Amino acid sequence: NSNDYDFLPEVAAQVLAKHPGLRIATKSGPYLYLVEALRMGEIEFIVGLIDPSFRHPEVVIEELFSTRSVVACRPTHPLASKEQVTLDDLSASKWAMLSSRGLQHAFHAFFQSQRVAMPEQVIKSNSLLFIRSILPQLDILTALPWKYLQPDIAAGTLVALNVPTPGDFAKVGVTRLADVEPSFAAAVILEETRRLGAQRAAAPADGPAA
Repeated sequence: NSNDYDFLPEVAAQVLAKHPGLRIATKSGPYLYLVEALRMGEIEFIVGLIDPSFRHPEVVIEELFSTRSVVACRPTHPLASKEQVTLDDLSASKWAMLSSRGLQHAFHAFFQSQRVAMPEQVIKSNSLLFIRSILPQLDILTALPWKYLQPDIAAGTLVALNVPTPGDFAKVGVTRLADVEPSFAAAVILEETRRLGAQRAAAPADGPAA
């Protein structure tokens, strides 16, 4: 019933603490793949990064909260030690990005709005673990929600660049079928998802200290 996002394990833990007899099954993959699974009745809803511009007559998208993104790279990347990183530097760099519709839309919109050349995405993946694992091995950049990268930045395996960020605030939400009542289990999980999402929406924006 989901697309992977960092707060979903917290949702599952809270649900199972309140309903120990419940059983939860998750499925991960590209957003459009999950939308098709949703339409086919294989899953009941999707939780994850959303593209607010996405429209489909059979689905409804509920935005839960926004999370601040950051541009990051390995400490030996040429831009890591540069005093002032410019938009041209970002444009000329190679990137590794999640294939999420929301992040891809924000990435392209950012560089188009800045009127600089679109950088090359040498890696597109739906696996956060893959991107986190390969960043310390190559001179590439990524732009991901801060919560995804904070452990690596704290450990010193990645550094955050003080630059404008493509998709400065990534949107997290629920995608569900418009005219289908959820099962009892799905309704319980959705209720907890919305409750925790509301808490995050009310909290100060996460991200690196200025």
